[in-house]
Amino acid sequence: MKSKTLILLLAICGILAGITWFVFKTEPPKTAKTEMGEKLIPDFPVNDVTVMTIQAPDGSVTLQKGESVWGVSDRYGYPADFGKITDLAKKIRDASVGRSFAATDDVRKRLTLYPPDSDAPSADAKATRITFKNSEEKVLADLLVGSARDDGGAGAGGHYVMPARGESVYLVDQSFRLMETDPADWLNKSLFEAPANEVETVTLKTGEGGDAVYTLKRPEKGKDPEFVDLPQAYADREIVKSKVNSLFSSIASFMIEDVADPETPAEKLGFDEVFVYRMFDGRIYRVYPGAAPGDDADGESYYVKVAADFEARPDTEVETDAEPSSADGDEAEAQEKAEAEREKAIAEKQEKDAELKKEMSELNEKLSKWTFVIPEWRKENLAADIENFFEEKETAPEMAAPAQEIEEEALAQ
Repeated sequence: MKSKTLILLLAICGILAGITWFVFKTEPPKTAKTEMGEKLIPDFPVNDVTVMTIQAPDGSVTLQKGESVWGVSDRYGYPADFGKITDLAKKIRDASVGRSFAATDDVRKRLTLYPPDSDAPSADAKATRITFKNSEEKVLADLLVGSARDDGGAGAGGHYVMPARGESVYLVDQSFRLMETDPADWLNKSLFEAPANEVETVTLKTGEGGDAVYTLKRPEKGKDPEFVDLPQAYADREIVKSKVNSLFSSIASFMIEDVADPETPAEKLGFDEVFVYRMFDGRIYRVYPGAAPGDDADGESYYVKVAADFEARPDTEVETDAEPSSADGDEAEAQEKAEAEREKAIAEKQEKDAELKKEMSELNEKLSKWTFVIPEWRKENLAADIENFFEEKETAPEMAAPAQEIEEEALAQ
């Protein structure tokens, strides 16, 4: 090969190598494609999440982890429903890709995948955005959740989602149909459990330390409640048991509807009465029903405050099965055995009382600083007027005189 030809070939190779280097150097790196069956967000650090925001076109809610519990930021930090938070976080962690495709404008409009705060082609083209952050404000996941896949009503068709800053749409196997953005829907609405059959007495008082309007008491467990010192005016009237039962069961599974602004002026709350519920085991619940919120003209909800306390029952009420008996052979020994059993029962009661006192003290610390909102039906179960518990007794109609007596009276006339 001539030297000139060799030089020419080497020059051509150099030019081709330069072109190749330039193409590879300037071409943007390809992103890893998520394959079918893979996790939408591999290794999503659920336990690192401390802030979760859900934003929709018509509202938003922010949930934040505190020192001990999660709270709803839009409700003054009131404790959130932790079960709902973990459920949503696990859905994101477990979401697997069914298929994926390019996020064109037509696809985003059809599957409602435009950001909720964007200038979307139409209002119904906007998605719900979920953002997870850690304690350092680092974004761990930022997703747009669009339409649910049409599955013929089976409820297991999955959802179309896409990263908020991504260019691909994914069909995942998780459903995000129930993803509320109303802060009230994320509250821990269950305050406590107080089964009606464990309530011994209910007393209505005119405010804290006020006079008792009435008191209802069970003579013993399993018995129907009766009025204590019933006014003579009601002696000949019939008690409506359904009303009494509603009052005793009104704090069972006590649920709230919302939390009021802590800055609400006291004069607008209307706490003029208190219902005192005493349980057979010494627990005490005080319920203060109030006025309707200012923006609730129809009176469909009402303010309420709740306090918890404990008062131990006397040790003299402790009963045991062991009774002294001469049939045991040695009366003194039987007496000693019965006394030992009683002392053991009292010690167990005192230990349980200490636990209940601590439990109620902790509950009171959680509840007493809040003003809640309850629905109208729950407020109506707190019957403040004693008239609500009575109805007039039905008198038996006078019996018509027998036909024979009527005939005899007629003949006599």
